[in-house]
Amino acid sequence: MENDINKNLSQESTFSCRLNDRASNANSNCRIARKHRNIDLSTDKEINAQKKVMTSFPVFLFTICFFVFAISEILYSWEMYRDFLGLFFASPHWTITLILGLAIVLSAAYVAHLLSLNLSLHLFNLEVYKYKSVSNKDIITETEAHEQIRKIQKKNLLWGIAALMILLILVALISIRRTDLSAAALGIEELNFIQKALPVIIVLLETLCGIHLGSYLLPLLVKYYVRSRSESKFLKHLGICKYEDKLVLELLNKVKLRGERLIMTKDIYDSLYRSMTRSLNSLNYVDEIENEQVDIDTLHIIDPFILDKLSG
Repeated sequence: MENDINKNLSQESTFSCRLNDRASNANSNCRIARKHRNIDLSTDKEINAQKKVMTSFPVFLFTICFFVFAISEILYSWEMYRDFLGLFFASPHWTITLILGLAIVLSAAYVAHLLSLNLSLHLFNLEVYKYKSVSNKDIITETEAHEQIRKIQKKNLLWGIAALMILLILVALISIRRTDLSAAALGIEELNFIQKALPVIIVLLETLCGIHLGSYLLPLLVKYYVRSRSESKFLKHLGICKYEDKLVLELLNKVKLRGERLIMTKDIYDSLYRSMTRSLNSLNYVDEIENEQVDIDTLHIIDPFILDKLSG
């Protein structure tokens, strides 16, 4: 008889402990899921706001043109780059030539980023929006935001023009050397101006078409990546929370069938509140449960007949 009593007490204690552990785990995962859901919502808001600012700017067309010019520049200038690298390497490997070509493309993209605020009103307005979004909107006025971005605009213009001139002069020198070598090989005095200037023209077009890459497109892609990562974590912890809430209900029924008295903690109540009042398919499943929503004290004894009402 004494062994049976001890066994029953042990089982009751086990159910009670498991119920509290599951409820605590459910709420822990609920908090994590809520944090990532809020990141998702905040990132979505930023993405939509930035896309709205850029809605009339032909980003897709400019992106296509940039990559077309970049590929054309590398293909057209391939032998030119090989000849230039021949000054430093006996027989330059194709990977070194490719690296030089990509370096020219990336340099053009960076110069475009420096000049972007001066070449596009949409990008200027986008930077104003970004500045206000990371500042205190109640303190920073629209005029003050414009003043700050204009300071950045003027500074970037000087650096951009200097970088563009260096880049174009470098490409021009490489091109002139290549065309002179080609003319000598063909027995011609010199090739025409267009053949010499074409690499420079292509790099200049790359720069003009790449103005939105660093200021808009790449940051937008980063936001999409952050949102994707956050969404996967949200779904993971949401699933664990729902699973733990389901187990809390099952353990609660075990307690009810045994007629036990249960210490009703906030964790247990929150788990039951979610299970019985919220849709499993709703994003608000992990919303915080405020104290005023809880109709009982944070900790007190609850009898089996009240458990009956809670578990339906």
